[in-house]
Amino acid sequence: MIEKRKFNRYNVSNFQDFHASLDGESEMIRVVSIGKGGCGFLDYNLSEEEAAGAALKPSQKVRCTFYLFDGTITVAGTLKYIKPLQVADVFVRHYGIEFEESHQELVAPFIEKLSALAAKGKILPA
Repeated sequence: MIEKRKFNRYNVSNFQDFHASLDGESEMIRVVSIGKGGCGFLDYNLSEEEAAGAALKPSQKVRCTFYLFDGTITVAGTLKYIKPLQVADVFVRHYGIEFEESHQELVAPFIEKLSALAAKGKILPA
């Protein structure tokens, strides 16, 4: 059974003004989607062995810091999954983060701005 998300997500993988960091992971990590309930990160340029293993583990509490629209926020969440992937000859890890309910309102202003950009066709829903 596939679990549906409670909130819309936005694809920010090509949005140059959006940057983020995730606890304990490499400098090559990039946020690819975000919504009020969570986000997704990709960790790039890994060897096949690195893609299969990760310093972070599912169910671990993490902190995500987002830099967007001249603002910065840090949100607590839980790492829900890690998926090793191969795209052509590149190995990556996809991290799925669910924000703590008490922190979801912290991202709401960013999400409202992303929603406005999506309405203008500047970013896509994820």
